[in-house]
Amino acid sequence: MRDRFSIQLEYYKNLAEETLDSVFSAFNIPNELNNAMRYSVFAGGKRLRPSLCYAVWEMLGGDLSKTSPNCPIRILGASIELIHTYSLIHDDLPCMDDDDFRRGKPSNHKMFGEAMAILAGDALLNLAYENLFSLCKNNPFESQNIIKAAELIANCAGATGMVAGQTLDMNSNNSNDKKQLKEIHSLKTGMLIRASVLCGAFLHDISQECFERLDEFAKDFGILFQITDDLLDECGEEANLGKTTGKDKASGKLTYVSVFGVEVAKSKANNTAHSAKERIAGFENSEFLARLVDETLTRIK
Repeated sequence: MRDRFSIQLEYYKNLAEETLDSVFSAFNIPNELNNAMRYSVFAGGKRLRPSLCYAVWEMLGGDLSKTSPNCPIRILGASIELIHTYSLIHDDLPCMDDDDFRRGKPSNHKMFGEAMAILAGDALLNLAYENLFSLCKNNPFESQNIIKAAELIANCAGATGMVAGQTLDMNSNNSNDKKQLKEIHSLKTGMLIRASVLCGAFLHDISQECFERLDEFAKDFGILFQITDDLLDECGEEANLGKTTGKDKASGKLTYVSVFGVEVAKSKANNTAHSAKERIAGFENSEFLARLVDETLTRIK
């Protein structure tokens, strides 16, 4: 029998799927491009980022059962997921990480060609921002908070956020620099996670202290996710992960495993998980987020 956490996680995932489908239905996208975009968006992702967004919003007093697919919190979560998916499509390209598989299926460029994969990624990024602009137009009384959230998403995804992290990552091969390691992954992985957590908070009136605690939680969670990702590339099974393992080591990538080794990386993951849970310990209804930390620490995919 599934426990409360599993039911809630599936509920968030289903809401994200419904919202994403609604987003696509609202636009008349040419068939070839639409197929390439939808292929990666609906390829079986965990929907971690919208789930974080929804969970924080509910923890602070929101009720998703009273929302529609076009309400602000759901569109914010979906927009972040669209940006995340675009980044995965581009990350898999031969000129980047060069991976033929993603989530157990051929990568976008293996299915549709490199040119269409690039265009699909570009379109997903812009589709996210089109939806964010629509939110402001359709919700005038919440527009200031939505603008703050949209600005955060843009900053976290852009030239000083995720893209900056990917740039540093591409130029870090065979490095052993601990400071560079932390900088890369706080940007490449951590920034969209940070956006997910804080967007859930932007739509509530909370104190600066609470906001800062959630920000620190997001940073810890992002580091934890990356450490476990590095460990899975070294020790995980391709059947579980749905993508090629051992690529980081083979290409000389700067990872927590390459710098610290497996055992120390595991210890760092444990310490980071403990820190993340301490950040949210004072919030009511934080059980889901605490359990999500534990599940991330022990994940096999």
